[in-house]
Amino acid sequence: MLNTPCLPVLLMLTAIFFINFLSRIILGPLLPAVENDLNMAHSQSGSFFVFISAGYFLGLVGSGFLSSKINHHRTIVFSCLLLGCTLMLLAVLSTFSVINAALFLLGLATGVYLPSGVATISTCVDRQNWGKAFAVHETAPNLAFVVAPLFAIGVLQWFTWRTALGILGVLALIAGCLLHLSCKDSRLRGEIPHPRTVGTLFAQPAFWIMVILFCLAISSTIGIYSMLPLYLVTELGFSPPEANSFVALSRIPTIAIVFLAGPVIDRLGARTAMIFIFLYTGIMTSILGVASAEWIPPVIFLQPLLSVCFFPAGFSMLSAIAPPQSRNLAVSLAVPIGFLFGGGVVPGIIGVLADAKLFSVGIISTGAAIFLGCFVALLLRQSKSCT
Repeated sequence: MLNTPCLPVLLMLTAIFFINFLSRIILGPLLPAVENDLNMAHSQSGSFFVFISAGYFLGLVGSGFLSSKINHHRTIVFSCLLLGCTLMLLAVLSTFSVINAALFLLGLATGVYLPSGVATISTCVDRQNWGKAFAVHETAPNLAFVVAPLFAIGVLQWFTWRTALGILGVLALIAGCLLHLSCKDSRLRGEIPHPRTVGTLFAQPAFWIMVILFCLAISSTIGIYSMLPLYLVTELGFSPPEANSFVALSRIPTIAIVFLAGPVIDRLGARTAMIFIFLYTGIMTSILGVASAEWIPPVIFLQPLLSVCFFPAGFSMLSAIAPPQSRNLAVSLAVPIGFLFGGGVVPGIIGVLADAKLFSVGIISTGAAIFLGCFVALLLRQSKSCT
């Protein structure tokens, strides 16, 4: 069981992570409306995620410099406030190039949070409960996957996509203020990525294996999710509300599954869990690209079921690879590469293929790459202590 004193901190960080993650993925469900409003091609809208990912990459990599100066607590507060201001700015922009610049800043703001959040949790919670604690934390993105399409449907019935971004901006500002006022300031600081520390991590084969696995895992979640509503609308003839409803409902089971994943990962070990995750998810993602409109609803439900279980195992493994003072550094080096590829490059490539009338080919190819992750995971040394 998790220690009671840790629960308020864990729940507060989970709420902040929810707003953080929702802000990064909300453009996916809003994309048909954004394309119509700004008169964009699929490749242009796909490039939005490249800019978010690039900013997220820089935020994660540079987070150690910030948290080493102002500690993890203040870093998380700063992330919330910067995110809120950026979202409210995006709500009033109209120029494509300026929007891309603001999306880069959005990625930067959200990227600063994760290393400090993971480091805070791994320090507060006993090692034997890491799987459970990270599973609770990972309910945030899984809940965001459900809420984002429903939020888009509700807002677009009465307002525009700009209103949705403005509402999220206000929520982010409120979350930052609440954290600052309600939680005790911690002295826990991050570590600057000194060449010696970075070299130590880079010298570990397990670290690079985890980088590859994060790339593939994020491709299976954010990468596919970002383009799925657009795929359903433009390729299979669904209306935007229908597409967003299916995508939202399909993510509801993942909330319960990620709770169950923590104890299972603690028992099986990270490597065994990840082998099954990539095997299943790769196959289901490829089927997503070949299913007809009649068969697509059940496939939409099946595809994300196990993909979300990777992250409790992945963060536990990264925490085990690095010493306590460098855990934020391991996250800030591995995750940005994974997000830049899986959350940016993959949607961008799918968007380019979509303009070439090869939308389904992009999804099938992504599924094939994810499937190969089960062989990459075999290279990890099995150890239950890693979870």
